Amino acid sequence: MAGKEPEYGQTAETVAANITRLRTAQNLTYTDVSERVKSAGWSLTPVAVRRIENKQRKVSPDDLTSLAVALRVSPTTLLMPPHRTAGDDVEFTGGRAPAMHVWEWLRAESPYPLHRGSEDVNVSIARFQADNWPGWFLETERLLEEGRRARHIRAAFAWAEDEQAAGERAATDGDD
Repeated sequence: MAGKEPEYGQTAETVAANITRLRTAQNLTYTDVSERVKSAGWSLTPVAVRRIENKQRKVSPDDLTSLAVALRVSPTTLLMPPHRTAGDDVEFTGGRAPAMHVWEWLRAESPYPLHRGSEDVNVSIARFQADNWPGWFLETERLLEEGRRARHIRAAFAWAEDEQAAGERAATDGDD
């Protein structure tokens, strides 16, 4: 239906507000943003940028990513609701939670909501990450964890050797 106002949920409101905040903080005009978007390989007119900010135009995934490039931020930054502290409750389409939990969810670090019921929280987080992280990243994380474990083991052996050497020195110091 032509001329119908777009439906705007909390996340669309957040994206519009974040675009305005970032554009203003960088002293960019609608035309500046439009030109940066064009340089990123997408097309948004200055009027389209203004309409997005005024909640008169919906943001497509392509708009979101090209605007993030234009504003030199991550798409996650555009999706993150405003907050002052990690514990502040923030609203988004689909829920309300402390800012830290929403940030972790947007970064694919932990599920939302984090169910603390039938399964171990660590298992829940591991499953979420396995479903969300690229395979190459999961492999990198596994190798890093193996490296951390190996360093801890080497450190434990070095400590034990130092303790043994100190004990031997103490035993020989008293044999004069």
